[in-house]
Amino acid sequence: MKAGVEDLVPRGICAVCSTPIPLMLIATNVTQQFKCPKCQTTLKASAIFRTCVYIGCFGVPTGVAYYAGLSPIASVILWVTLVLVCSIIYVQAAIRVCPPRLKVSREKNENLQTLDLGK
Repeated sequence: MKAGVEDLVPRGICAVCSTPIPLMLIATNVTQQFKCPKCQTTLKASAIFRTCVYIGCFGVPTGVAYYAGLSPIASVILWVTLVLVCSIIYVQAAIRVCPPRLKVSREKNENLQTLDLGK
């Protein structure tokens, strides 16, 4: 597997300007795109990190609520509570222990190359 340029950049660092990104900016946008404070490049956390966040924040509470053996209403209340708690604790712990690799994100509307065939 070939390593891309973005894989060589240390974790939590902008892939374009090599500026350290504040952990709170990453934590509040861990599953979304955000702009680098210095160069304004659109960044996002790596797919592996986002997958781990989804599993930690939704998979674990789902398993606990399912195996708790409670009534459906109590299971839903337990699940919602665990999702909120896991989202706060897991994201904060994960970002502090192992910040994500930040990748340059391409906007859906952004065309990198066009042939201008419509003109």
